[in-house]
Amino acid sequence: MGDDTRVSDGHREAASPHAASVSPPFATPPSDSPASDPPRASVPTIRPGIGRYDILGEQGEGGLGRVLRARDRSLDRLVALKELKDPTPEAAARFVREVMLTARLQHPSIISIYEIGARDDGSPFYSMKLVEGRPLDEVIATAKTLVERLALLPHAAAVADAVAYAHDRGIIHRDLKPANVIVGPFGETVVIDWGLAKDLRAAAAGSSRDVTAAADEEALPLVRTQAGAMLGTPAYMPPEQMRGAPVDERADVFALGGILYHVLTGRAPYDTDSFRDAVARIAAGTPVPLTERDARIPSELATIVGKAMASRPDDRYRTAKELAEDI
Repeated sequence: MGDDTRVSDGHREAASPHAASVSPPFATPPSDSPASDPPRASVPTIRPGIGRYDILGEQGEGGLGRVLRARDRSLDRLVALKELKDPTPEAAARFVREVMLTARLQHPSIISIYEIGARDDGSPFYSMKLVEGRPLDEVIATAKTLVERLALLPHAAAVADAVAYAHDRGIIHRDLKPANVIVGPFGETVVIDWGLAKDLRAAAAGSSRDVTAAADEEALPLVRTQAGAMLGTPAYMPPEQMRGAPVDERADVFALGGILYHVLTGRAPYDTDSFRDAVARIAAGTPVPLTERDARIPSELATIVGKAMASRPDDRYRTAKELAEDI
């Protein structure tokens, strides 16, 4: 579920209709329940004016789902609706985990969840704040000089603050990248796409609340979703996540360093279109030093990025809060 979008959550996915409380058809099944319990029915075509929402159009679509732009008639406001295209048990479990974790994060730079419910066929959906703006990577692409890129540092700092807040609550994002940061027309910075987020505290306690405990992606290296998308983005992924090893807050710290690297240089840390090349470069170690990209980059910022993107987790900032404080 790592597609990019300009809506409220990083997917080009959507949702639909009837407001309903979380119900058994797509709740995380007990460990001893059949895997076939959640519905496998395909999602019907969405028609304008279903339930309390007037569908205004599709905002985007990804491998696993889609996001629609809609008007909530009960509150007379625009919202984004997200749903799965094919709510298989695995996809439904990931979907519910995403919304439940994100809903717990009440921060100005993290997307707000309004409602979770189910369609008549039991397939899940949720509504959320509609975030207008552009992905940070597109904003960076318009900044042609170092001075213009330095002006974008407040956005990188805002992302670090938001992730620090999530870390304080035991939640890691695991897919931080400029494409998952929306920059609004009034300077807003919003971290989206928490589809790969993980509750470290629940996992440590063996809680069933963390649905990844049943089939955690870390059990296999370079795992792909059912739609074939890798769980994480190579250009911003730390070596341990690339190997499929267990990760903690320091994986997000590495990715935050990668975002800062991109802001300062205008290029991704591992700037290649080749998946194999990206994997090989990450395995080999840290990216090209900032000062080799541009000798004018302030040494203090180069030091911060170097520490955040250290190959060994023990050499990085322990949490995003430490990184945010240095920025």
